[in-house]
Amino acid sequence: MRLYIVILSGIFCLFYFQVAQSAEIKVIDNNVFVETDTYQVQFTDGVITHLSNKLTTETYTLPLGGAVTGFRGRSGLLKRDGRSIWTDQATLTEARKIAPLKAEIVFRQGRNEFRLFIAVDARSGDLMIEQEGTSETAGVYGIQWGCVNLNSRNLDFILPADGGQIVNAMSPFTFRDFHYPFPSWEVQLAILQGEQGGFFVRGADETFQFKVLHYEKYIDSFAIGFETQNQAPFDALTSPKSIVWRLNTYKGGWHTPAKHYRDWMERTFRPWRLDQMSAWVGEIGLVVTYIDPRLDVGILDKLAEQVDPAKTLLYLTQWRKDPFDINFPDYTAKPEFSRFVEAAHQRGFRVMAHVNLILGSMRIIPSTLKFRNSNIEIRGLGILWAGFGIEQTFREIALPP
Repeated sequence: MRLYIVILSGIFCLFYFQVAQSAEIKVIDNNVFVETDTYQVQFTDGVITHLSNKLTTETYTLPLGGAVTGFRGRSGLLKRDGRSIWTDQATLTEARKIAPLKAEIVFRQGRNEFRLFIAVDARSGDLMIEQEGTSETAGVYGIQWGCVNLNSRNLDFILPADGGQIVNAMSPFTFRDFHYPFPSWEVQLAILQGEQGGFFVRGADETFQFKVLHYEKYIDSFAIGFETQNQAPFDALTSPKSIVWRLNTYKGGWHTPAKHYRDWMERTFRPWRLDQMSAWVGEIGLVVTYIDPRLDVGILDKLAEQVDPAKTLLYLTQWRKDPFDINFPDYTAKPEFSRFVEAAHQRGFRVMAHVNLILGSMRIIPSTLKFRNSNIEIRGLGILWAGFGIEQTFREIALPP
């Protein structure tokens, strides 16, 4: 494969040619091997166990060791009763090629079935991963595929999550779950950066379907999992279907896959651009999250001494009478909110009030409620969330297609 980089108006455009001629998928002993000019990937039991970057000659996985003990790096069909069906526990596994650049692995356990489709996009060279399955019992909430044995010593896990972060061997936690599009995984993209390049996984979903990115760290390695969730309510569901996940490698820094995703995002969703917004939006260089529930005006002068107010946005999370993220959709403001905003504006700050995607609360929505003239249904779960010392019951919402 030849890689041409064309500089046009300051934008790098990557064009991949002759991918189809050099791509190959092999099935050996129910394992799937994929090779193109940019990567080599091996699937064992429906999980990626080997991944190397041919652009940089880097290998990002360690040799296979013991079995994955946690669920975050496994592939399987996810059920609410805790009896998820994992591919490494299947009683029957069959892998076959169904097209020159596409393979299928079928896992069966009793009357449960899980199908994993692995293909190469002849245009982009992306490795495409899709899943579907059926369960003999209801309560299926999602489906997941994993990647294990990733070398924690030479990879940084770069995520557009919680405002952007890098997870590596020095990170203080051993596992995390990042939910898309709320509350933590803002963009359906994961970048794994090595010394000379890396690889990335991105969702190709245009419908904002709920997903979860799982991370789990072991002694010398870590695992990641990509979960696609069904639309609630889950009680009667017996089958899930994933979005299309795309994987590829790159040479250089993480900006390359970030721009690749951004270009796709702008073509697909056509978001507002800065030149379509008020001029002051493009001047913001700092966002300060203000979490003090007292809304103390006195802090503004101290902050103005440290930053340029005209280029600073104050993000207020505790402006309502109710505590943070509790009792939506009641947006009654605290009495001191307007005074704080006026004082901030007088000093040149811009202000943004926090709102959230939580659509209901036990105190506002009854146990079972159907809206007239719609198919929207809200059902109580009986699940208590202990946040900030407050227990709050959230609900599933079934939206019309």
